[in-house]
Amino acid sequence: MTNTLQMLRNRFLWPSKANELDPPRKFYYVAAVMAGISLISFNGSFFHFISQLTKKNYDNVDMDAASIISLTGIYFSVFFFLVKIKRLSLIYQKMSDFATYGKPPNFEKDNETLNFYSKLFSMYMFCLIVSVSLPDLGECKNAKAEKRTFSMDALTLFIGWFIALALVASGGQRIIDEVY
Repeated sequence: MTNTLQMLRNRFLWPSKANELDPPRKFYYVAAVMAGISLISFNGSFFHFISQLTKKNYDNVDMDAASIISLTGIYFSVFFFLVKIKRLSLIYQKMSDFATYGKPPNFEKDNETLNFYSKLFSMYMFCLIVSVSLPDLGECKNAKAEKRTFSMDALTLFIGWFIALALVASGGQRIIDEVY
């Protein structure tokens, strides 16, 4: 569970250890800023979808619709997660109180295994996102060249990589700060 919490902290989705039960307003402001920045992708898909429908050009509107639906689901999930973060923190702290309730059998072994799988899953998802996104870039450029249209692909990719780099750098800095 510590790996999962550390990953959530690095992505600004879990408060620091000192503020787990009562996250400061800054925690919610950072989450709102991150959501606002990521709205660029949602807005790009939404406006592209609307413009294609008004032009009666139905190429790739299915991709826009899928993107809009999935991003809406993600935003709702993160929103409700942040609304319930205090209760989740309380549950986590009560479940981690081994002095009162004792450790379950094979806890250490199971914890190591689950930590390994959480790291493996994170790496798998990162590799999957990169491997699915990269081949489409050439296809998007070719389609734009044929139709002489503008797309949000390059802007979205640039902003996404910039945000990912910022999150990795800040997460690394947090880890260094905790260790030293």
